[in-house]
Parts: sequence; C-alpha cells; structure tokens
Amino acid sequence: MSRLRPGRRTAAILAILLLLAVAGSDLLIAGFWLSHPMLTAIVSALVVVVLSVAVIEVVLSRRAERRWRVLAQTALMELGEAASTTW
Repeated sequence: MSRLRPGRRTAAILAILLLLAVAGSDLLIAGFWLSHPMLTAIVSALVVVVLSVAVIEVVLSRRAERRWRVLAQTALMELGEAASTTW
C-alpha cells in the first residue's frame, strides 16, 4: 500500500476504519442496530460498497503499474540497443 497515491491511501485507510467502527458499534450498541433494521441494511450496504471500491482501486492501480513497468523495460532495452549501434 506504500505505492498508492496519498489520496488513495487515505481512502483505503478510511474504508478500513469505517469497517472497524461499524463492527465495534455492533458490540457496543447492538440493541440500536436490532431495533433499526432499515438503517442497518443501508449502513452495511454502504460499507460493502466503500470496501469494494477500495479493493478494486488497489487492484486496478497495481495492474496499471505493472503495464507501465513492462513498457518502461521494453523502452529501456530499445534505447540500449540503439545506443550500442550508434556508438
């Protein structure tokens, strides 16, 4: 996660903190969640969406980084071959 941009890293950390807060609130105020099933469903759906977006963002950024790395390696090899034929 250290290679993520600061905004994405913050979003991932907030998603994890949100999950922990919701899980912790279930232990502390379980009666509230039992008496408000509609709110419970909405909050749980939002948590799932936020976590899904965070995971998908990480996967897509790693895939894009891998593609650019392969392109950079190929360009460096081409540059090396061109330099060796020039010199």
